[in-house]
Amino acid sequence: MKTHSIQTTNISVKELHIRAIASPSVEKGEDGGTFKFMTQHSEYDPDKKTISVIARVEVGLDDDGKPKDDALFELKIEIRADFKVDDSRFPLKHISHWASHNAPMILFPYLREQAYSLTQRCGFKGMLLPLLEIPLMPASAEE
Repeated sequence: MKTHSIQTTNISVKELHIRAIASPSVEKGEDGGTFKFMTQHSEYDPDKKTISVIARVEVGLDDDGKPKDDALFELKIEIRADFKVDDSRFPLKHISHWASHNAPMILFPYLREQAYSLTQRCGFKGMLLPLLEIPLMPASAEE
């Protein structure tokens, strides 16, 4: 089986935060409310042939970072991954697009697991972040 031209070299949790706003026994909703999904990435390092991507989820917070009135909890999770790029196989003119659109989908399952297990450990029903549609991009340098 052929491997992708970009491979993960490291994944780490940068932030895990949960603070109960309501008692876990109070049923205000089953999933903790809507969530924000944010990403950012470094510049591609041509010497090391690497790029780093951060994916973050926030739940129960408004746009100013303050707890929402109807929130069960506030939750913040941030995960970082480092990727090695085989630039002989991947067109570098697309690396920023890949890091912004495709790489976060690699990190999303890690965010989902952390959100689920962290909310469960705090006595809430495990929060299942919804599945997201994956943008498609060819993995080959050929166009």
